Amino acid sequence: MMQGVESGLRPPTMRVAMPTQPVWASLLPVLIALALLKLAISEGGRDPQALTLSLTAFLVLTAILVLARLGQQVAGFLPLLLVVLAAGVSSLTSVRPDSSLRELLLWVGYVSLFAVTASTLNTWIAARRFVDALVLIAGWVCLIALYLFWGANDPGMRWYATFYWPNPFAAFLLLVIPVELSRVVHAAKWHDVLAHSAMLILLGVPFVLTYSRGAWLTLAATVPVLALLARTKARSLALARLLIVGVGVLAAAIFMTKGAALDTSPQAVLGRALSVANASDNSAQGRLNFWRSGLAIFWDHPLLGTGPGTYAYVHAKYQQDVRHYARDAHSLYVQTAAEMGVVGLVAVGGLLGSLLALCIRTLRRSRDTPEYSVIVGACLGLWAFLLHSALDMNWSFHANPATAVALMAVLAAYDRFEGTRDTVRLRRQRWWQWPVMVVVIAAMAAALLLWAERRQLSVANRSMRAHRWAEAVVSLRRATRLNPLNPKTYSALAVAQERIGVNRQEARRLIRRSAALDSMNASYLVQLAELVSRDTMMGHPSANLQIIELLRDALVLDPYHYPNAYALLAQTYADIGQEHRAEGLFRQARERYGRAVVEDGILKMMLWPGVAQLYLEEAWFLLSRHRLTEAEAVYREVLDLDPTYVPAYMGGADLLLRQHRRTDAVNLLGRGLQTVPTSESLWQRWRKLSGGRSTIWEQ
Repeated sequence: MMQGVESGLRPPTMRVAMPTQPVWASLLPVLIALALLKLAISEGGRDPQALTLSLTAFLVLTAILVLARLGQQVAGFLPLLLVVLAAGVSSLTSVRPDSSLRELLLWVGYVSLFAVTASTLNTWIAARRFVDALVLIAGWVCLIALYLFWGANDPGMRWYATFYWPNPFAAFLLLVIPVELSRVVHAAKWHDVLAHSAMLILLGVPFVLTYSRGAWLTLAATVPVLALLARTKARSLALARLLIVGVGVLAAAIFMTKGAALDTSPQAVLGRALSVANASDNSAQGRLNFWRSGLAIFWDHPLLGTGPGTYAYVHAKYQQDVRHYARDAHSLYVQTAAEMGVVGLVAVGGLLGSLLALCIRTLRRSRDTPEYSVIVGACLGLWAFLLHSALDMNWSFHANPATAVALMAVLAAYDRFEGTRDTVRLRRQRWWQWPVMVVVIAAMAAALLLWAERRQLSVANRSMRAHRWAEAVVSLRRATRLNPLNPKTYSALAVAQERIGVNRQEARRLIRRSAALDSMNASYLVQLAELVSRDTMMGHPSANLQIIELLRDALVLDPYHYPNAYALLAQTYADIGQEHRAEGLFRQARERYGRAVVEDGILKMMLWPGVAQLYLEEAWFLLSRHRLTEAEAVYREVLDLDPTYVPAYMGGADLLLRQHRRTDAVNLLGRGLQTVPTSESLWQRWRKLSGGRSTIWEQ
């Protein structure tokens, strides 16, 4: 009866006769939803095993779809296919083929997800239930976030759920919150309003407590669009409902963070959101630097870019400040320009244009139907996610793009079974089946090979940690046969072979192979220079020029992340008598790193040990030239940067002893014991110099 009423509400359009499908085909969207759940709860899709499992599931379901001749012609499929083609073309000139192959494989998986979902959602009821499943997945992840929040006993923590970082979690919620907002706005019955409002509070509280300013601003830009798309008669009621739900979410967030150091009042939330526009804000400065780097990469590689998935390896060459390091460009569109050039921008632009046309078409067709609320929500979820992707790049958490593609598939399915055509039945063209099967089989083979490679690398890592180098060599060789494009495997194999006494020429060959497969990565050049330097120590001085060339090239590719490269290069300059160059290099390195290395917690953990050692190398260089005053100034600078750095106290004390300043040396060690009272080496040195005359420090 309800179907008759709904059909009476629709405009009299000619329907496309839907091809009959076997009953089992309706289970394919269920399997897709389970795969999306697995991605969401597995580090947001970053867990390698979960990603391989989900990707394989998408490809297997696509193969079943093709073999059963259930594939349908749907809007959006061709633009997605063009993005895959653009990624493939860009991969041909990639600076790191392994990363580009993995990224290309992901895009094939997204296209498979889209094709299966759009082709097997054959009724609106199935499409609506699929959207319900996406919302429930997000709700479950929010419950996990709530559990972690209570377990942490920290009311001021930023919520991140299974994504281990707040920003990608907020991006994931942006895909489904507009769906529930639209349902609240358009619900005809109060029990529906209450049900969807409760779900909104469950989704909204974690969203607010991610403290993700970009996500907040994106949602703020989405709500007015929802108000415009709401049916005219319900617009005032819609605004009232949105206001009530918003107050409820903020009240719940304030209650959850009661006692926290962070202020969660509406004024504080608004102030934090608007602080993203503050030009002096460190986050804003970082994004501007990432975008400038991305555009500089695009300028140097305009046509095909550097290859999909390579920004993290190329960015170091264009980095302007040691504080602003990143694995991505913090913008989908800037990163696309950098990695895929004009070809990628055209393909992504075509996809966005196709998606816009699809949204307009489905919104127009569903305007006077009960499906309108879900269609509006799906369109706005995609709008919010793609808008947020301009400010943050959360596609490396693969649950995010996979869920976005699933929402796009829902719109394509609705467009397919609610559209009008001149013909009564879709014409089935089968010429594309075999090419699709070839691509799917190749992608499945690649995914399984990468999975097998990962297992071998895991075995090799365990063997290397246990110092079983021969076993590690066997596993690493197997890994190179499974995936000959991974540069890290050759580098690790060189280390393992050197440990078991294999000819160093073979180790050099392997490292050069790594450098060829990852031509913008400085680490392999530094590794090769260190290997050559060991040969130099064994009586091969002719290698000095080779070391200098390798390290110069490495510091051009990455001037910030290898302080040991500065130290080795300066030492090599000194060995060949170019002391002025060594001194200038030390000065350049100190200016480049500065105080920022110790002020940032992550930077201090990553770089400070190497930077501090670089300072000590400079002090030893000055000592060897009998420039004691300058060496003492270097030690003071190190202790000014990090008063807990024990080697600087030890080196400074030795320097003072060389100047016959025993009392000053004892006082310096005593100051170190005040700062680091648990250092046994400082205690031993202090007792030896003081002669055990005083126990004040021990007390």
